[in-house]
Amino acid sequence: MNICSKIKSILVLQKMQIKEFAQLLNEKSGTDKYNGNNLSAKLNRDGIAFKEAEMMLNVLGYKIDINEIK
Repeated sequence: MNICSKIKSILVLQKMQIKEFAQLLNEKSGTDKYNGNNLSAKLNRDGIAFKEAEMMLNVLGYKIDINEIK
């Protein structure tokens, strides 16, 4: 599962609308660059950078954990 799919599944689990998530992201980032349409498009085309994914997950109450494969 890629990171965008994971974020979308978390949104479903938390019963959060994409518009509501966009508002939270705008509050967290201090911008107004997110709206329901562009956020949905980014997640559907896997168009987010690592830093942006990290911020999105943080807003949802998650963090990225990188582990060495042994």
